[in-house]
Amino acid sequence: MRKSKFYKYHIKDLKLFGYHGVHKREIKDGQFFLISIIYYSKIGSHLIKNDNINDVVNYEEIINSVSEVFNSKRYNLLESLVDDIYKMLESTFTLHKLNVQIRKSKSPVLDVKSIIVKYNDE
Repeated sequence: MRKSKFYKYHIKDLKLFGYHGVHKREIKDGQFFLISIIYYSKIGSHLIKNDNINDVVNYEEIINSVSEVFNSKRYNLLESLVDDIYKMLESTFTLHKLNVQIRKSKSPVLDVKSIIVKYNDE
């Protein structure tokens, strides 16, 4: 009997530049956003022995797909952006315990180090 294992992946701080936000300065000047994704993927032991990228969820494809959603339109709310990224990942890839987080490191109106919005299925 071949066993399957859950592998945990953490894509940390994918840095993308965008014009997302509700304030004029965010829309005009843009800013960097850091996107982190944590997920588990179930992979059969026999597939790991093959050492073939086609037998696993390719994290480069996940990064490219997240970038496409991020750049597909301008978002007012981080909540809307994180929701669209989450839904795309959930519908495109076979992932378990998906967690998507977006952080922006500045706010035009608040004195804070960063603002984080997280969406997960925990």
